[in-house]
Amino acid sequence: MGLVTDVTLDAIHNFKYWREDNGKHWIIRWRMRILWLDGEIRKILKETNFVEQMNSINNLSNNGRKLGEILDKGHFNVQGNTCMENPELISNTWNGIKEILKSDKNDMERIYGNEKGQEASFNNSEPVHAVININLSDVVRNIQSKLFINYDDILKTINAASFGNFLLVGPPGTGKTTLAMEVAEHIGGRGNYMIRTANSLWFRRDVVGGETLEGGSIKWCAGFLIRAYNKVVEGFINGKATPFFVIIDELNRADVDKAFGEFFTIFRSPDPDDWRMDPGILEEAESYGNSVDDEARKFIQYYKKYGDAPLKLLRIAGTMNVVDMRNLFMVGEALLRRFIVIRLECPTDAGDLSMLLRELSGLDDKDKKLLEQFVAGLRGELNNKDKKGSLCVSPGVVKMAIKLLKASISGGGLHGEKLLDEFINYMKLSMGGIDYISSRTNKLSIALESAKKNLINESRGGR
Repeated sequence: MGLVTDVTLDAIHNFKYWREDNGKHWIIRWRMRILWLDGEIRKILKETNFVEQMNSINNLSNNGRKLGEILDKGHFNVQGNTCMENPELISNTWNGIKEILKSDKNDMERIYGNEKGQEASFNNSEPVHAVININLSDVVRNIQSKLFINYDDILKTINAASFGNFLLVGPPGTGKTTLAMEVAEHIGGRGNYMIRTANSLWFRRDVVGGETLEGGSIKWCAGFLIRAYNKVVEGFINGKATPFFVIIDELNRADVDKAFGEFFTIFRSPDPDDWRMDPGILEEAESYGNSVDDEARKFIQYYKKYGDAPLKLLRIAGTMNVVDMRNLFMVGEALLRRFIVIRLECPTDAGDLSMLLRELSGLDDKDKKLLEQFVAGLRGELNNKDKKGSLCVSPGVVKMAIKLLKASISGGGLHGEKLLDEFINYMKLSMGGIDYISSRTNKLSIALESAKKNLINESRGGR
């Protein structure tokens, strides 16, 4: 009795001038990954007459019988693969299996060795959100209450982070960086991430590591990816086998060719099963002897022990600003295919403003409705005129305008059209860029005035 995570079969075709005739056959080799074996079976693993003893085994341990009961209760078809779609059944089955693994941990380490036991945890094939037992719906709603991002986009981001690397793309102020941080907190745990803002001065030594002049001498210093690898290992040593996130903000501010050479080699796809550390990095760091920083020294030690396994718990979360793309570095397909790309669109209604106004005292319902109608009308007009999405009244802009407005209404006396004018002025301040906003011919300025005019005309016509 045991648990097998996967079985791989392939054909060995390595004979020169091989022909499939004259009764020749393909030679098949197979490999299986075993998550757990019954204790009674493990006892005879090293026996020379292993096959004979396996055929004659009659008794299973208590855990073996428990596993049989769990699988029987779940109505598993032992003749082939079974795809489970019942969330309650999945949860109950997995919780029962985890109890078996937990109770059998010491004996597993005694049989297989502590180091191998650790690697098995690093290589856990279960989805991350299932392993750490989070409730997806609760997490999404919790994040949604802080950020004005729709449910589906948050859910996509959490699922992407559970699986591998992800890249959030969209206009400024849509909550990309904050969403990446929130997802990292919920999946990896509080503080289990680092954040770096990309810039044009980044080189390979900033990202992975390299030669650096420090204190008048040359030494090899680790970049943030090596530091993140160390964080994963140290977390695991301290009993925290959850992902560690590296959030690269404004990814397209870095020169891809200068900074991300080894990044391409390590992260060959969004899937952690494909990730491999370039052996040349270890060799290069070792060649400097004692002239390495502390993080590089730890990496050399950790990598020799754990190899590529910790990479499975490393997550790269990038953000990219689409508005400034012409002024920044190009990001090609080669880099983008290392990520699951999720686009955060600019809101088309006033849902974010409605949430903010609930906590704003000093305004009556009529004034609140006026502001909501204005923002919804403005976004609708921009959406119709600017199909490229470069003009965006983001949740960040609306939030800052409301904060500025709050101070103005504390003294009272602002209502109706005067209140709307004050709000529009604060929106302009929140959007930034004097020339960009103040020009009378600017699309955004025209849209602001047009939305105001339409709203006032409708209001007056109603009376």
